[in-house]
Amino acid sequence: MKSKLDIVIFCCHNCIPPEAVSIEKQGKANIKLIKLPCSGKIEVLHILKSFESGVDGVLVAGCMDGKCQSLVGNRRARGRVARAKKYLNEIGLEQDRLKMCQLDPSAEQALAEAANEILEKIQGTENRAQKTEYR
Repeated sequence: MKSKLDIVIFCCHNCIPPEAVSIEKQGKANIKLIKLPCSGKIEVLHILKSFESGVDGVLVAGCMDGKCQSLVGNRRARGRVARAKKYLNEIGLEQDRLKMCQLDPSAEQALAEAANEILEKIQGTENRAQKTEYR
């Protein structure tokens, strides 16, 4: 097991909270923040390529419903994340390794909390897998 997990966060630049600048320096994981013009620009292939490159988890962060400047970008992203989860399930990766969240840019620590949530799920999944391997 790696000492630190690798997480990629695809985030709409319109909803990036102030603490996002320091999220990559968070000590619990190696976090890479990729700013998008809109979360609706994320493609299923971007998500799957991230997993193919070896990351442990992907977080897609979009605007709150009704606040998307592209009108339906966050809904488009939600649909693509759902499709990517189906593909992950088909290839045997846990769907919990992928999460979509909606951020209010004025909410302090919202992105960090979402990142911690996905980290905890991944760590729980890996702990269960290790227990199964040693039986």
